[in-house]
Amino acid sequence: MNTDFAYRDIRNTLVHARACDEIWWLLEGTHKEREIVKEGCNQYVEFFQTVRPSMFISFAILVSSLFDNRDDCITLKTIPEFQEDQIFTQLWDRGRKLHKYRSKCIAHRDIKNEEKNYAADTEFSYNDIRKILNDSIELYDRTARKENRVEISDINISPGKDFLNLMRRLTQTEAQQG
Repeated sequence: MNTDFAYRDIRNTLVHARACDEIWWLLEGTHKEREIVKEGCNQYVEFFQTVRPSMFISFAILVSSLFDNRDDCITLKTIPEFQEDQIFTQLWDRGRKLHKYRSKCIAHRDIKNEEKNYAADTEFSYNDIRKILNDSIELYDRTARKENRVEISDINISPGKDFLNLMRRLTQTEAQQG
């Protein structure tokens, strides 16, 4: 496999996952702009009822895709230098749990979901998924630095800023119409 392609693919996956995480957190989390977000969402309830879970699902699928065991998939194991890092084994084990959750609850919706709580079995929370993402980004950046590649932390990602601007406009539009 072309290592340059794998690096780019992994970098793009991590950047996209980080953007989905940021937007999902702005929709769901506690932050100083919460009231503006709530007002904007209330104006377009059906739209945001679709966007909210899709951001989390995208976030979980993107991160878990980096921990697939199939040989034909681009994962963190695709880059040998990642496996040389001291955190790799522990990160891989946590990522595999996330991949199992993704496989059983999101991607394939196992028939046993009613009787078995896969989310509880994995013993991780949203914060744990976010930690897997952050640790994967740190692993990528450390290796990229050594290989003279673009680090993810060097890429300016601001979907949250754009999203909050959109919400401000939605609430201003509502106030002007009201």
